[in-house]
Amino acid sequence: MNLRGERRIAEWLEGLGRHTLSATALVASLFAFGVKWRGLLCQTCFFGVKSRSVVSVTDAFTDLALGAQAAGEGIGAPVGLL
Repeated sequence: MNLRGERRIAEWLEGLGRHTLSATALVASLFAFGVKWRGLLCQTCFFGVKSRSVVSVTDAFTDLALGAQAAGEGIGAPVGLL
């Protein structure tokens, strides 16, 4: 095996070791400090439900841009909501 291959394998193993250490630290912190389930539920609700309006607006503008691009290139008529 040449030097480049050995270096690539060594870098891959080093990255695997870093990820293993990060995962170990994560699991250890969950058991050491405990999880505040109410806080976790509130954050999950905030990111899941409260961001729905932002996602909807972004989706609408993306659809408008794709529809305008398709109409401008003559691909076909923009499709309305079903």
